[in-house]
Amino acid sequence: EVEDYCVNIIDPNACDPPTMLTRTDASPTTVSLEWPDVPNAESYLFRYRPTATTAWTSLTTADNTLSLNDLDTCATFEVSIQSNCATGTSNFSELFSFNTFCVSSISTVPAPNQLEVFPNPFRETLNIRHISAKAGQTINLAINRVDGTQVAQITQVFDGDSMELSLGAYPAGVYFIQLFEADQAIGWARVIKL
Repeated sequence: EVEDYCVNIIDPNACDPPTMLTRTDASPTTVSLEWPDVPNAESYLFRYRPTATTAWTSLTTADNTLSLNDLDTCATFEVSIQSNCATGTSNFSELFSFNTFCVSSISTVPAPNQLEVFPNPFRETLNIRHISAKAGQTINLAINRVDGTQVAQITQVFDGDSMELSLGAYPAGVYFIQLFEADQAIGWARVIKL
């Protein structure tokens, strides 16, 4: 009996760059990012820039997560990450990209504490309560992904000061829900679908 085996010899002191980047949260001007820990990495040099520009902004972090603030709204950024190990530094990773959230009228939207969403995160059903809503009031909802793409527009009637939405068919992810009355934004919330 003959068997073939393939053996990969891995340098235990290797210093590789991260191989993927995940956006874990976003708003119009902020983003939170995460990448898998790299074995032997003591820190990371994280650089980013708006797409189609040449100047990088660089940050050093000991963690495999990073939050960026004061970004342009509705913008796309490129990212490259370098691992720093005791044995040296890796090459920079391939280019990754992320977007900030797009909202055209966020300044006209009341503070999110006027809107309660529960449970959050949710699996199937999401309850929405607005402090100024009245029973029988018709509300339009816009549901957007974090990249700003609208995935649904729903007209719903409040039952008392709350309503229930069945959103089980939506894929897992982070969504922004905006409520409108007569084309006037009256509230918004960030929700997580499991």
